[in-house]
Amino acid sequence: MPKRITVHRNNKPATTGAVKHHNTENRPGPRQRGYDTAWEKVRAMKLAQDPYCNRCGQPGVDVHHTKEIATHPHLRLVLDNLETLCHRCHSKHTGATT
Repeated sequence: MPKRITVHRNNKPATTGAVKHHNTENRPGPRQRGYDTAWEKVRAMKLAQDPYCNRCGQPGVDVHHTKEIATHPHLRLVLDNLETLCHRCHSKHTGATT
């Protein structure tokens, strides 16, 4: 059984640099965007299968859809459409703050 990966998140706001922020005002919640129980199971499978970041080799904590759910909803739960990333690489890729 794979070890549980501890996720450490920095909740401090970014103080420098231009950073894209998600528009959370009108954004649907995670369940409405497709992150349900089925997603949690597939996510756990991907992290067990590929526990390290595909970009830097650090322990992986985020599972990223290579083809977006919005444009490819049929690939939402397909393992081949997922990549394991550390939080830093995922934030860099999505433009979110770390």
